[in-house]
Amino acid sequence: MATPVSTACALAVLRQRLDETAAALASADLELLLACEPQLQAAMAMLNASCPAVENRSQLTAELTEIRRLVARCRRLGGSLMDFVHTSLDGIGGEPAIFTFHHSA
Repeated sequence: MATPVSTACALAVLRQRLDETAAALASADLELLLACEPQLQAAMAMLNASCPAVENRSQLTAELTEIRRLVARCRRLGGSLMDFVHTSLDGIGGEPAIFTFHHSA
């Protein structure tokens, strides 16, 4: 049986995956954004399976603060991207994006 990674390591991986997702959103790179999704899910699974012992609480706090910042950034960028898609479709007379974008949950 494999030894679970530390929580600090799992948080660092999650932070990196969120940063990659934010970069994909910022560049409106749909292929990269879709490629980020399974990596982000894997990072979350790693965090769920991580060893809960925390060696350095200040490092953990800093990691969590950065993760919160990145999640907020992804939310803002995702909202902006959806606004752009809606505006673009409205401009060309297309259907609203809610009817054209299908995402697997």
